[in-house]
Amino acid sequence: MKLSIIIPTIGRETLDATLNSIRFSHVTVPIEVVLVNDGNHPAAFDLYLKYQRDLEINYLSLDTMHNDFGAHARNMAYRVATGTHFAYMDDDDIYSLGGVETIIADITAQPTKLFLYKCLWFWTGLHVWSTKGDLSRNFQPNKLLNLIGQCFVHPHLKFKYGYWRPEWPHEIYFINETLLHHPPDSLIWREDVIAHIRPTGKEGGY
Repeated sequence: MKLSIIIPTIGRETLDATLNSIRFSHVTVPIEVVLVNDGNHPAAFDLYLKYQRDLEINYLSLDTMHNDFGAHARNMAYRVATGTHFAYMDDDDIYSLGGVETIIADITAQPTKLFLYKCLWFWTGLHVWSTKGDLSRNFQPNKLLNLIGQCFVHPHLKFKYGYWRPEWPHEIYFINETLLHHPPDSLIWREDVIAHIRPTGKEGGY
């Protein structure tokens, strides 16, 4: 059992807090951070050096910045990720206290399941997700605008997860496509808040 946390970054200073929120997790299962530097930003490399002693970091640098909400970076991360399960984080968000521990407990107890957790917006205090949506072959993305990738954790099974598209709402499409590779009862909606999300908007297409 091993959790890979995939983080595309454009070198925001907030990446420091993101990595710090993972470093202070109290878990017995190995955690790998797959840090993808989208555009070879020096600040991201400096933070990789800062945390490499405290975290297992699989570092990948892309020469060209893709301006696609981190889609290409996440797809590239799959080439080097070694975990049995994948989770996703952005470089301007943080895990809540106990958030990583909750994920580890769930995937350890039910390793074949997929999980959708709640996240909390900074400043507004609103939850993501707020209501369960229809994730199926007939789903409507506009009905699931409160769903984001940081909420989602799934097993690492070859050819059984989606493709990150470069257009919005990329996260919703990815989650739905991944679920279509699994039995209908594979998804577990969880009320636990695992992360705090900062809705910064459009910097660099992220």
